[in-house]
This record gives sequence, structure tokens and C-alpha cells, in this order.
Amino acid sequence: MIALSYGPWMVLGSLYLHARSLSWGALWASLVPGLLIMALAVVNAIPDFHQDRLVGKRNLVVRLGRRRAVWLYLALSAASLLVVVAGVIAGEFPKGCLAALLALPLLVTSARRAMHTFEFPRQFVPAVRSIVGCYGVAVLLFTAGVLLHAWR
Repeated sequence: MIALSYGPWMVLGSLYLHARSLSWGALWASLVPGLLIMALAVVNAIPDFHQDRLVGKRNLVVRLGRRRAVWLYLALSAASLLVVVAGVIAGEFPKGCLAALLALPLLVTSARRAMHTFEFPRQFVPAVRSIVGCYGVAVLLFTAGVLLHAWR
């Protein structure tokens, strides 16, 4: 629900509200924030694994385990950046959207930290911070690429 709410529903809803139309390009564009926010939701639950399990929560991290949850959030984050590249190659997004790839070092930093600390909540916090930064940078630069293209 988080990915849908902060991805397709938000982007397509805004587009329809302002333009009274929808497009496949907008649907593809909505995957960038949608996949990243889903990754953020997963990574944010990793430090709470034991507490969530003890109180009976059945979120993705509890169901998958912490190690697999790390792989899931990394896959979701990487998929978001791959959508940017694929969209530019397909001609759906302007080339300026590739600036979103400047978030890749933050994803790599998060991945390196997460792989070694997912069992230690306090040590895992920097991995969470890095993915939050990745989300912010990627979405901001992707949006800037779309807006600069529209402004020209």
C-alpha cells in the first residue's frame, strides 16, 4: 500500500487532477518514488524485527527475516534507479532524469553497511540514513530532470 500510495496513486492522481489525462510515461515515472518509498519502509522495519515478532506483527521483515529483507530493500532501490535508465532509453523520460543516478553512491553506502549490521539495530541506523538520503536525492533529481525538460 505504501508503494502504491506514494507512487502511482500520488503521481497519476496529481496528473489527472491537473491535466485531466493519464499516460504510460507517468505510470513509469511513478515507479521511481513508489519503489524507493517501499524500500524505505522495509529498511525501517529491520531494526524492529525482534520487537515486531514478539508482539505478533507479521510485516515483510518478520515474514522474510532480516537478511532477506536487506536484499528486498536493496532490490527495490536498485529497481527504482533502473526504471530511470530504462525510461530514458525508451524515450519516456528526458535525459536530465539520469541525474537521479547521483543517488547511487548513497545506495551503495547503505548496502555495505546493511550487509554487516542487520543483526545489530544501533549499528544498522547509518544504513537507514543512507537510504533516506538516496530516496531524497533520487526523487529530487528525477523530478528536476522532468521539470527542466518541461520548462525548456
